[in-house]
Amino acid sequence: MLFKMMFIGYLYGIRSERQLEQEIQLNEAYRWFVGLGLTDRVPDHSTLSLNRKRLQDSDVVQEISDYIVFKATELRMVAGRVLITDSTHLKTNANKRKFVKQEVEKSVRTYLDDLDEAVEKSFKAPEGGDPDQGDESEHNGSRQRVYDARRQAGRFFYLDHRTVDHKYNIITDVHITPGNVHDSKPYLERLELQIKKFGFDKTLEGCRP
Repeated sequence: MLFKMMFIGYLYGIRSERQLEQEIQLNEAYRWFVGLGLTDRVPDHSTLSLNRKRLQDSDVVQEISDYIVFKATELRMVAGRVLITDSTHLKTNANKRKFVKQEVEKSVRTYLDDLDEAVEKSFKAPEGGDPDQGDESEHNGSRQRVYDARRQAGRFFYLDHRTVDHKYNIITDVHITPGNVHDSKPYLERLELQIKKFGFDKTLEGCRP
């Protein structure tokens, strides 16, 4: 019940547990969803807060999410043949004046991306010209990218790596990393984890050449 209440708050953007308690108290549809009758007492907002804090150190939310994927697979809503993953930066609720600088090693993937960018520039450059001197539109695009990067300076982000099954776009995995982790770093590891956890390898046996 407490998980369903938290789920309602997330879906409808109710950012206060006190307000969430009041909304469920008055909304019959919310009461039905969480399993409360018209005269049943809604759990106090302090109970919601305590439960949320306990969940931070528990695997309960992950187990519930996995259970939903298993049920969706049984109902043939998840096929496990085509998995699509993408990453999105999410702004953190953090004080940008309080941070610790840490030097990190530049990843191999970042280096390879730099090489690909250099090759792309060489193809766009005029014949006999400087690869770093493209047309005006390319320079405008570069300036825009620099401006966007400066505008984001001093802000902290998470990176939300999310995987969906192609059949009905049901989410099969969500993985959070710091914002400076490259998309490709957890990519294969998370796919392998899903294939083993949900038995997608058995689904794919008939598809392999």
